[in-house]
Amino acid sequence: KAYKDRDYKFKNGRCKQAGLDHLDWAIGLTFGADYGINEDDPDYNKPTPQALSAMVIKELYLWWTETRPNRLDPHSLYDETNKVETFDKIDELETKYHQEDTDMMIKLITIRQDIWC
Repeated sequence: KAYKDRDYKFKNGRCKQAGLDHLDWAIGLTFGADYGINEDDPDYNKPTPQALSAMVIKELYLWWTETRPNRLDPHSLYDETNKVETFDKIDELETKYHQEDTDMMIKLITIRQDIWC
């Protein structure tokens, strides 16, 4: 068992915690003797390409499953007594969310070659 202290609960062949633990393991991969890299090499102890990809994949996963679904609904800011200011705030937040969505989708497209199942 890879993680002896974990009791994973798989549902339909998937387990969120097992996936996150795997990403954390991959994030910790660094160039060293296992890769034929000596201590005097400038790449020694730096993250491997797999580690760099795992960092982005984990960021995307957590954003998509936790951050994005819990964002404040811009229309909840609506205030009948101050419509103009409220609409400005709503528009500002929607614009921010749109840019955030775009940035994360660009990250997804950029990293897609490293995502496998």
